[in-house]
Amino acid sequence: MPVENPGEADMRITVKDGRDLTRYESNGAIGEGQGTRAGVAYRLPDGRLIYVPETAADGR
Repeated sequence: MPVENPGEADMRITVKDGRDLTRYESNGAIGEGQGTRAGVAYRLPDGRLIYVPETAADGR
């Protein structure tokens, strides 16, 4: 998944799925939306990422 201009306002990501290519382009806005925190990701010293899910305050 090539990332062009990472972290810049004109960042683009190209995703290949079989023979289909899809390009996602940043509009410079900070991402936001409605949702709740689902967990935390940690990067280990060897570079691996682990995801630790959280239990919601209401027990779900």
